Amino acid sequence: MDTEPLETIYFILNYFDGPITGVTSFRGVPHYFDAQFDKISDSYTQYYRLTVLSEDTLRVVLAAREGWRRLIQTSNNSVALDEDRKLQTDMDNMIAHDCTLSSPFLAKGDFIRLRETGTDEESFAVAWTPVDL
Repeated sequence: MDTEPLETIYFILNYFDGPITGVTSFRGVPHYFDAQFDKISDSYTQYYRLTVLSEDTLRVVLAAREGWRRLIQTSNNSVALDEDRKLQTDMDNMIAHDCTLSSPFLAKGDFIRLRETGTDEESFAVAWTPVDL
């Protein structure tokens, strides 16, 4: 079995004992990822739905990520809130729209921590292995 290349994680939107949702690349193309939940074990699996995102959506995702970083770095959160809330809303809407344009596929995600920072700004990479159904 060939080793899948490591892909970029652009933004982790939801994290609980590992990335749950976010934006990544798959074979160099931006994708939204969403962890699958196993009701029997009551936990998230290593399997994710991946859906293609547009380059425009990726640009908004990266801007929203920077807004999030500004927000956690400032002690006066109200300064960044209005502009960054709009970016977050735009990002959510664009991701939701893009997810209606193409069918998701299932892939196993092997996340690798690249550096330990002790904050939400942890850096990860991921190797995606598509699952044949």
